[in-house]
Amino acid sequence: MRERLHMSLRRPLPFLSFLALSILVIASVNVTAQQWTPEKRGSDNIRVVSHIPLGPKLSVSDIEISQEMDRPYAFVGRMVYGHEGEKGVDIVDLSDESRPEVIHRWRIENQDLHLGTGGMDVKYFKWNDRWYVVQSLQFRQGGPDADMGAVVLDVTDLPDRVEEVARIRTPDDPGGFHNIFIYKHSNGRVLLISTGGPYAKVHDLGYVVEGRADEALVATIPVGPDCSGRCGYHDMYAGYHPDTETDRFYGGGTGGYYVYDITDLENPELIVSLTGITGVSYGHTFTPTPDGRYVVAETEYQ
Repeated sequence: MRERLHMSLRRPLPFLSFLALSILVIASVNVTAQQWTPEKRGSDNIRVVSHIPLGPKLSVSDIEISQEMDRPYAFVGRMVYGHEGEKGVDIVDLSDESRPEVIHRWRIENQDLHLGTGGMDVKYFKWNDRWYVVQSLQFRQGGPDADMGAVVLDVTDLPDRVEEVARIRTPDDPGGFHNIFIYKHSNGRVLLISTGGPYAKVHDLGYVVEGRADEALVATIPVGPDCSGRCGYHDMYAGYHPDTETDRFYGGGTGGYYVYDITDLENPELIVSLTGITGVSYGHTFTPTPDGRYVVAETEYQ
């Protein structure tokens, strides 16, 4: 294993440059002009073209928008974080941006029996010329499907048809998937990386959509070498590092932030850990620049 480094503000990191986000307080001569009004609802360089209500407050989680011009769709996770809502995913047609329309809704059956938030993160991918959406799910024990981490929908035939093709389950690690990330590995496989539990899980999505979901878990990525007790990641990113020609995993979780070489999925190798940072006991989000030279590390507490 490569040398593990602890973060220090007085000690430069040879592998990564750590970006600290600062809040800049800028004094303005005309404060009134910057204030929100019913006529001026936001930044001058952003124009609201439409609005589509989906449900009560705290019932919408994450959103993914297709990047193909001939597939103008948004996928919106639906959750119950407040007192009411539905658990699943909405598909919104954006072909007429001034008139978006919900064209499909997937909902878990027996809504009232399923405990927990429901739909969380949502991502889409392509495999063998077909398009799929992965909706992560979190259900608590005491109700059905506590071992269900995600549902996979075939959305190739939008706007006409959506078909559920698989449910990803982790019976040895119930509680579902909180955040997910899809990455095409240098070996050509499309991977689903998820958080929830004592490590990041890696599923082969090709196996999942081909009816081999029971054997799709191909790797787990630990939270550093020394984590004990209740460990886990909150969020993660994966990308190809061109300088070293390696696949890399970037995770924020217990103790701080971690970078792993995942070129060999069966043997993830820790490259560097950013831990011992004053004020950071748990990393939230960890995102590198495309060239892998810099990372933005975030927390979600004050």
